[in-house]
This record gives sequence, structure tokens and C-alpha cells, in this order.
Amino acid sequence: MLSGHLNSVNDVTISTDGRLIASAGKDRCIKLWSLRSGNLIHTLKGHTREVNSVEIAPNQRTVISAGGDSCVKVWDTKTGELVETFSEHGNSVTAIAIHPNGKYMASASSDKTIKLWDCRTGKNITTFTGHSRAVTDVSFSTDGKTIASASDDQTIKLWNVATGEEIKTLKGHISRVITVSFSPDGKTIASGSGDGMIKI
Repeated sequence: MLSGHLNSVNDVTISTDGRLIASAGKDRCIKLWSLRSGNLIHTLKGHTREVNSVEIAPNQRTVISAGGDSCVKVWDTKTGELVETFSEHGNSVTAIAIHPNGKYMASASSDKTIKLWDCRTGKNITTFTGHSRAVTDVSFSTDGKTIASASDDQTIKLWNVATGEEIKTLKGHISRVITVSFSPDGKTIASGSGDGMIKI
């Protein structure tokens, strides 16, 4: 058991090599732990509101966090230092996803948009618009060519990463869509909603 946050833990993620676990808290902190020993490595402070989502880069060099302060922050896993802040969203950043190649990331926000970022330059490459309410989750297909987004507008949208164009809108839920995920082969999408249903 890992204990250290002062309030609710909103998200957790494990590094691809199985060595690290990162947790995002309502206490405005990200905590980085050794999965093997359970020891706390770093407490990352910098967000001014709760941290909603956290991811560890595929190379394990950085931790990326999304906060209610409308910011995405990038942290160095070795030093715990803040490397970069992305602050172009107009409202709470609800979720983040890292591209399979580790060079890009997508952020979902209550400002109704998804943004695609270049992790190397910190530049916003594309802003995906089309949802009519807050975007709650975002996921990359395993080939990195497609983004799926979930929204309070009760839909899932698919987007072309290269062009920024909307591919398709998936409807069927009767309440807000909270989470979305691709299958490993990229052929199936699962979504979870406030209506109590999982749709595939």
C-alpha cells in the first residue's frame, strides 16, 4: 500500500518498464514511487488546483500531469524538476495521453477541445474542435494515427492525428461519456458512461 496523498487520488499510471508508478491527487501534487520497493521518490508540486491525470513517458524520463489549473506540466523523473508547462487550454485539463512514439501527447479539456502537443518543442500542433461540452478523456490508437475523445456531450469522436479532421462521431450513450480506450489492435473502442453502460 502506498500512502502519502492528503486527499483523493484521481489517477495512477505505471511505467512501461514496470519500475515506476505515478499518482495524481486532489491535493495538487503528483507523487512518483518505486513500484518494486514502494518508496516515494519525488513529490512534484506546481499545480495550483487538483491534478486530474498523469502519464509516464515511454522512455521513463518524464512524468506528464494535467490539472484543474488549465495546465499540462512535464517533470523530470530523475530530479523531480519541472521541465515544461503547457498553458493554452481555457479551462481544466481533464486527461492526457502520450503518443505511442513518445514524441507527442494529447490533452483533453473542459474547454471542449483536445490539443496535440510536440513534447520536444512544447508547441501546440493541432487543436481538435467539435465537442459541444467538456472533453473528459482521450486515447491514441496503437498505430498513433487516430485519437478517440470522450465528452460530456454523450459522444465519442474519432480524429485523424495527421490532418486534425474529425473522422466519425459515435453516439449511443444517454449520459456523459467518462472514459474511452482503444484495444491493442486498434480495431475496437470501449467507452464508459454515467448511464452505467460500457459500449464497444
